[in-house]
Amino acid sequence: MDWKLVHVAQGDVEASVIRSVLASQKITAQEVQESIGRMHAINVDGLGQIEFYVPEDRWEDAHQILRRVQD
Repeated sequence: MDWKLVHVAQGDVEASVIRSVLASQKITAQEVQESIGRMHAINVDGLGQIEFYVPEDRWEDAHQILRRVQD
């Protein structure tokens, strides 16, 4: 299965919202975060960002849903 980046969250609070929204729509997501940002709760120069990847065949659905949530 190929995965595609759908969103980059700026910290744990935003990531929690994104995680919940995707899960509520039954869209599987993988999260990638720099380990130093997670250990020290840092959100500077990309540290603390959480990247959300979804299956390529669900990317369009996920993208549209997240756009509506952000608007």
